[in-house]
Amino acid sequence: GLPKRSAMFFARQVWMPTLSAANQFSREGKKGGITVLTRQGKLKKEVNEILEILSRQDVILSTGHLSPREIRVLIREAKRKKIQKILVTHPDHPLLAFPAGDQKNLAREGVCFDRCFPTKTMCVLTMENMAAMIREVGVSSTVLSTDFGQPENPTPVEGMERYLIGMKKYGFSDKEIDQMVKGNPAHLQEKGIAVEIPNSKHQAPSTKQIPNSKHQTNSKNQYVNPKPGKLFFCKIDYNV
Repeated sequence: GLPKRSAMFFARQVWMPTLSAANQFSREGKKGGITVLTRQGKLKKEVNEILEILSRQDVILSTGHLSPREIRVLIREAKRKKIQKILVTHPDHPLLAFPAGDQKNLAREGVCFDRCFPTKTMCVLTMENMAAMIREVGVSSTVLSTDFGQPENPTPVEGMERYLIGMKKYGFSDKEIDQMVKGNPAHLQEKGIAVEIPNSKHQAPSTKQIPNSKHQTNSKNQYVNPKPGKLFFCKIDYNV
């Protein structure tokens, strides 16, 4: 279980497990990895603790590389706990491949989707199919990103430029594109607030890992940010 001690982070977004997720391991043909569910299919106690913390903060809950089954259970409980900002991580990635019907149902509940650049290895959709998916599920629930940074892909900036050209090609207006790359992300990230994350064997990031910030600890060994306006994403894979 997670220790009672906790660290304070100024964060706007918290991810569930990504590369260490059991769903990721399974796709890579490996055993193990982190699942957020018990053998009975319920959320683990530690995950409920994290959701309780997030329910008291204005922070984005991202689903990471969890399986569709895990995501459905996670979102159901997050909604029950009144968590307002939920972002499904690349729903069209081969890891997930969420059907359009399921995405539409989640969108009706206020869930948003982080739609990454469609490549052959990172998406089950072509650019044209991605445009059609967005049309079906909705511009208002869509955030466009690239998920690039790998050697075999363009730079994130180049990728985003190509993505927007593709969206324009398949009929999206400048206003709609602005909403997906500016308006929707701005709404999700409109408030940077202190998030209390249960501590684990993972160490808090050092100042060197956080560009343009000067984090320090207070008398309670809690990390504090003297400039809360700075954007600080908190991505933590807990062994839960």
